[in-house]
Amino acid sequence: MAGSDSGNEMFEDALDEDTFPSLDLNHRELSSGHTVNESLTEESQDWDLQEVLDETIGALDLFLNNRFDEALKIISSRAHTSIYHGVGRGMVLFIQAVMTMELSYIEIAMDALKQAVRVCQKYRKKVSTISRIFRSPDYNTYSEVEIHAELTYAECLLMNAILTFIYDQTLYTFLKGGLRIRYCYQSYKECLHILNTRHFEDVERKKHFESGVRMGVGTFNLMISQLPTRVMRLLEFIGFSGDKMFGQEELERGCDLKDGLRSPLCVILMTGFHTYVAYALGLCDGDLELCDTYVNQMLKKYPKGALYLFLEARLKQLQGNIDKAIHLYEKSIKSQEEWRQFHYMCFWEKIWCYCYKCDWVNAAKCCDMMRKDCRWSPATYSYLYCCFLYMQMQDGDNSLMEEIINVLRKVPELKQRLAGKTVPIEKFCVNRTEKFFRQEWSLSLPLLEVLYFWKCYPVLAKTPHLLRVFLYMIQSDIAKVKEGQTSLDDYYMLTFLHGVALNHLNYPLQAEEHLKEVVRSEKKIREDTFLPPYAAGELCFMFVEQGRDSEALEWFHVARHNYHGYLTEVTLHFRLHAAYKKLEARNHSFTDLPRTLTSFP
Repeated sequence: MAGSDSGNEMFEDALDEDTFPSLDLNHRELSSGHTVNESLTEESQDWDLQEVLDETIGALDLFLNNRFDEALKIISSRAHTSIYHGVGRGMVLFIQAVMTMELSYIEIAMDALKQAVRVCQKYRKKVSTISRIFRSPDYNTYSEVEIHAELTYAECLLMNAILTFIYDQTLYTFLKGGLRIRYCYQSYKECLHILNTRHFEDVERKKHFESGVRMGVGTFNLMISQLPTRVMRLLEFIGFSGDKMFGQEELERGCDLKDGLRSPLCVILMTGFHTYVAYALGLCDGDLELCDTYVNQMLKKYPKGALYLFLEARLKQLQGNIDKAIHLYEKSIKSQEEWRQFHYMCFWEKIWCYCYKCDWVNAAKCCDMMRKDCRWSPATYSYLYCCFLYMQMQDGDNSLMEEIINVLRKVPELKQRLAGKTVPIEKFCVNRTEKFFRQEWSLSLPLLEVLYFWKCYPVLAKTPHLLRVFLYMIQSDIAKVKEGQTSLDDYYMLTFLHGVALNHLNYPLQAEEHLKEVVRSEKKIREDTFLPPYAAGELCFMFVEQGRDSEALEWFHVARHNYHGYLTEVTLHFRLHAAYKKLEARNHSFTDLPRTLTSFP
């Protein structure tokens, strides 16, 4: 990202009034129980930049020490006049809104951010587009308040755009949200250019500005770099660009600015990328050691901080230390009671930890609590809850079938939409629910399917003794095929999972044989049409890891171009993009390789 080519006019309609809920927040009593006068006067407010930075740093420390309501009270007191109080209050309410997914919290956060944008607009540098055409801005003529206002403006726009996607699913609002992200992106480019060209007299205040720029630019580059190639080309056409290495370097530099205001937030975003995004959209190859270093540094400063305890637990989980992870999740839960929303993150991860240990009872208890209390994805929680009950039935408890049937009947109506689209994992859960009823209340190891789609096999690979238990389950169910107890589609699902498990147990030849069998049997598979492309994708990923780049690229093209319209197609495309980028980094040209296989070995 380089300097912006945009003028002030392009930002003027960034937050049109008709796109947001019309709420009167004057003297509104916030969720924390504090009343704040939010009226924004026309006359300029007097405040000192260093003073508001110090106060915001103090509020952030309170927040990261689990004193959420106290932090919100401090930053709300001057949110209607100070850029940093405004963006700070918006951030806290944004986090609360995302964690609850409650409409009322989303509306409050959106209005708080809209107000913060007004404050930032008042202090941003007014430069016309026409003047930029003839000469580049001299950022040394900008005051410190003006450059910090540009940065906080970008932060507010980004959070507001995300909430817009959640709040309203209409095409009009979706486009509005996309435009806000573009404005935000351009503003971050402007800030990076300011950082690289402006002379800063106060080194300490420069750290606060720099940490924010590194955080925004780094996060944008990392996220855009994960998008499939076709989407990337479209974004590049309208002015976006993303470089994974550059993004990671920027976030690391933000983490290293230990006295910078946003440095602790850079650690959270960096760790979130390597422990979640790299698993959900990539090849499960996050840099866990790097994150471990930064999280441990933060825990020295915030030893009881719920967020950092959670991140440490997630790292332990991905490293295969399941018991330690459960202990840390419980420690994070016990560290605070002000925001129960933080507890849901821990309960969600505890579900998988119990699952790895085949502790179906405790996994079901966590799922039951989540499906009743948490609004993130009730359809997913309900389906998972039934999967764990189903696994208990495999152990001989047949009294649970009535509960399974009753809960699964409600799954389709619980499906939600995000940015106008059904969430892939929810679409999968609804599909398997419908299959359960079509097959007269029967599925073949449904939990192990979910484990695959939630990228759990790479974690189980760190604990081979646990993965072998699941491998035995797969092999036992495959044996039922000979007795006519399993449909052909179920057989190929089990064959696919068998190949995946064998690969993660380091039996590549056997894994390759099972995965290729699924690809060759495409015409025999009637319903689960996602199996052949996913099998081809797994062959691509396996060969990438083995350094067999030519074969990896062949299977990349098979998975990417030979199949269309199957379940969770987008999810596979994200992972294939990550594999291609890895191959591209090792090879300068793929032009001599075929785009498709004419026959399957």
